[in-house]
Amino acid sequence: MQALISGQISTADGEFHPYDFNGTVQGTGPFVGDGGGSPGMNGDLKHFLDSGCTVIVLGNCDPSVAAYVSNFVARRFRAE
Repeated sequence: MQALISGQISTADGEFHPYDFNGTVQGTGPFVGDGGGSPGMNGDLKHFLDSGCTVIVLGNCDPSVAAYVSNFVARRFRAE
């Protein structure tokens, strides 16, 4: 889990790039997860480390809708 949260890889040119499976939503603390989609479908998953809550959103809409909904839901609970 620690490697997922803080891990990164180095490329041939010596640059470091994070795995980017983590982030924060204001007021909820850090999360691990991922999201994405293509035209007509998308999804988003966030597991909040402080509260133990998980938000999963699947949508039959163009990308970004699931992320908007999961952030909206996440802002309604507090990190413990």
